[in-house]
Amino acid sequence: MTAPQDAAAGILPYAVARDGGAWVLLSHRSPHVQRGGTWSTFGGAIDVGESAWRAAVRETCEEIRGITPDRAGIAGQCMWECPRGCGWTYTTFAVRVPLLPGGSLPRARVARGRAAWETAGLAWVPVSQVQGEGRDLHPSFADAWPALWEAISSEIPEGSAGSRGLTGPVPARPDDRASLLLAGPGLPG
Repeated sequence: MTAPQDAAAGILPYAVARDGGAWVLLSHRSPHVQRGGTWSTFGGAIDVGESAWRAAVRETCEEIRGITPDRAGIAGQCMWECPRGCGWTYTTFAVRVPLLPGGSLPRARVARGRAAWETAGLAWVPVSQVQGEGRDLHPSFADAWPALWEAISSEIPEGSAGSRGLTGPVPARPDDRASLLLAGPGLPG
């Protein structure tokens, strides 16, 4: 199935730590793109004849390395129209990615190449801090977050650190802080 014209698709990678704490990998948008400086998912425009999933994978792989989106990891798919009346539709897939063999979060980084200018950096963020103070979310991602959180939360064990979701803080363990990655052109990582 192909997507309508003026459509975009993206992926919100997430991982569930051994303690059940859920983390999402967010893109810090470059100042050179629409709504630069905000935090969002990885993704972009759907090409003619391309499915939303294929576009989401292509765009994510153009923007970052260290995450390999797998259809088997899809926890949910959210599609909505631009809340600002821009005429675009957005499809975002919440995709679970595996932890590294030692149990830490995958080490993702901004990809080099022609799409590198789109992403200023990226960070693993506890789900309880996605809408945290000082984190300016892209308006469309902010509107989609409750539905994406619902899809992710269905994969988290009841009573675990991640199941507190939007209400309680998820404490960072020392090994998790080491796994938090903020990288981009000109930044270490």
